[in-house]
Amino acid sequence: MQRHEPLYRYLYRAMVAQITSGYLRCGEQIPSQAALCAQYNAGITTVRKVIGMLIEAGYLRACSGQRAQVAYAGTPAAYATALLARRRGMADAYHGLGALMPALYSAGARLLGPGALEALQRIVDALEDTSPQSDVYRLANRFFAALLAPLNNLLIMDLQADAEHYLRTSYIAFDGVVNPNEVPPAKVRAWLARALDMMRAGAFNQLQAHIADMYTNAKAATDAYMDALAQRVAPPSAEAQEEVRWFRCRGRSELYVHIALHLVRRISAGEFQRQRYLPSIPCLMREYGVMKATASRAVALLGTLGVTRTLDKKGTEVTLRGMQLRREAVDMRDSAVQQRLTLCLDALQIMALTAREGAREAFPYIDASFPAQMRGKLANADGFQLNSVAVWLCMQCLMQSTPHHALRSIYQQMYTQMVWGYYMQFRTKSPAACIVEALRQGEAAITQGDADAFAEAMHEIFAEIYRQARAGVASYRIAALPAVLDDV
Repeated sequence: MQRHEPLYRYLYRAMVAQITSGYLRCGEQIPSQAALCAQYNAGITTVRKVIGMLIEAGYLRACSGQRAQVAYAGTPAAYATALLARRRGMADAYHGLGALMPALYSAGARLLGPGALEALQRIVDALEDTSPQSDVYRLANRFFAALLAPLNNLLIMDLQADAEHYLRTSYIAFDGVVNPNEVPPAKVRAWLARALDMMRAGAFNQLQAHIADMYTNAKAATDAYMDALAQRVAPPSAEAQEEVRWFRCRGRSELYVHIALHLVRRISAGEFQRQRYLPSIPCLMREYGVMKATASRAVALLGTLGVTRTLDKKGTEVTLRGMQLRREAVDMRDSAVQQRLTLCLDALQIMALTAREGAREAFPYIDASFPAQMRGKLANADGFQLNSVAVWLCMQCLMQSTPHHALRSIYQQMYTQMVWGYYMQFRTKSPAACIVEALRQGEAAITQGDADAFAEAMHEIFAEIYRQARAGVASYRIAALPAVLDDV
């Protein structure tokens, strides 16, 4: 399991990257503590700790009664080298976002009513030929945020915010180097107006393609900018190359949940078939590098989910079928349970809306042995466990096969939230014949090399599981239920 990085370390590295690559320049004030808390979903104590670390390291200087200022003064060459060190990660992120985000924007646009479309028109009208670049950027962000808002999905909003942060590019002025962030207001207005016309005409497939082209063009502009910088400065050393990475989960799941989920995967993969009990708490502490309380909470969660049961003075027994005995053990009216179910539904909605595109990206890289693995898992699953097995198979396929680190990271985060779907299984036993058929179609598509059929099968699996899950909790009045699309 990948080691859990404390949020303060992630935030520290992110701010160092912004400073050393020139996005925050010497003498500028950093964002307010409240803004940093909101951007990184961090507590005020964490933010203050990071600011103190940056001051101690010499990147910031404290200012009495004011926000801290940037103290680091890099040369243009130093800023360019630091930015080039992030090049691989940014290119990977553009590929991943280009696969997922157009489908999400198009799906949200389908839910916009006349009033919302008029609000979008006012955004377009506010863009004038003389608008400063800051206004162009702000209005374009408002336009895209409005497309996602109807989906009522917290994880999608996290994705948009983190994408905006990760792909942030500073302009480093060299003779003959074009600023990729400077886009004429008239060009942006024309692009947004065309997108709005597509929405009014109900041409949502065209809208999705229009947005996909935007990501392609943005990546091309960034590549050209990076090429120009690479001709003017020495390349970053191998040690300075940033690891290809994507944003961290924004604190939506605690560390013990990640450990519990990892243990569920190991159980599902048959790792403990030849032993009756899970490793002891001290063994889990050593294996995952965590304190006793964290390991104990992970094991307790497995018991709540019905994956295990703890026997006095013996140990924690693996018992997947024990899930069927615990359907009444979870209070669906509990606010914490409802919050977790909402996140699970958010993740399932994202997968239902983007499974086609993600499957097409992954298809050329699927291991030839995967169909046999699918058959084995299905043969050992009863009707009650089938949805969990289907999700496990599909997510494993996508996470193992996609060529883009950004997509793997996003899928990992979605799957982490889906662990809460076990709660819904306590109450839902919907017929699963269509899921079985879709899994078989997906298996056949892999064998036959049919990417389109595989994409449709993956879409149908996630769409049906999402419908079942939403129907299963509809009577519990969860306030933040994500929006439904009839054609999901």
